[in-house]
Amino acid sequence: MNLEALSVLNATVSERVDLAAGLFILRIVPDEGVADFLPGQSLQLGCITADGLLTRPYSIASSPLERRYVEFYVSSVRGGSLSPYLMRVGVGDRIHVSAQASGTFTLASVPPDAGIILIGSGTGLGPFMSMVRTPFCLEGRPRLCVLHGVRHRADLGYHDELVALASRNSHFHYLAAVSRDALDFADPAVQGRRLEDLIAHSACAPDPAADHVFLCGNPQMIDHLAGVLTERGFRAPHNLSFEKYW
Repeated sequence: MNLEALSVLNATVSERVDLAAGLFILRIVPDEGVADFLPGQSLQLGCITADGLLTRPYSIASSPLERRYVEFYVSSVRGGSLSPYLMRVGVGDRIHVSAQASGTFTLASVPPDAGIILIGSGTGLGPFMSMVRTPFCLEGRPRLCVLHGVRHRADLGYHDELVALASRNSHFHYLAAVSRDALDFADPAVQGRRLEDLIAHSACAPDPAADHVFLCGNPQMIDHLAGVLTERGFRAPHNLSFEKYW
């Protein structure tokens, strides 16, 4: 690798947590410190390839109050351009990260007295973790629900943290849908096989008069649930926001 290529690698991987096949948490330390950002925003991550620096946006999973590192929730995407390179990244490796965060998938325009329902599939949970890890996102909300849909239970990467958060906050609810494994009825968080099952749950049933719903992840999931929610009276961008991955 030549010096010009090395010069664009401006962050170091400080921790990698492998959760399941092709699914991991990546924490990086930028050379210039953690950039300011709003929960829900993204940074460009990049690796050196044969054709030069390849970058793609990744949602930030850590809170902006966390100044030691920036965390990302990453999965290997079949046919993806950058994820095969990120799969090979380990602790101590150098990586590129953009200096500024971007994106409007935030709580900035949501009324402070609105309930928040965060619905994500797979690594679409990432930006929601940034939100729920940031106290000012939770304060004053009548309720905040996180609904996470995955194929296998091992893919519930932040399950324990979200269960603990729900146990400490009566207005916070966490529900999960697992489509391919046998349902674990001993786990009260797992309440169905589809995200659509979860929005029928009384604790998290969306109300267009009181709630703002965020959808993040698989485009097919978003298109389907956006249609379901529109039939129930939700309208983008008034009380419905979404961000499609890949």
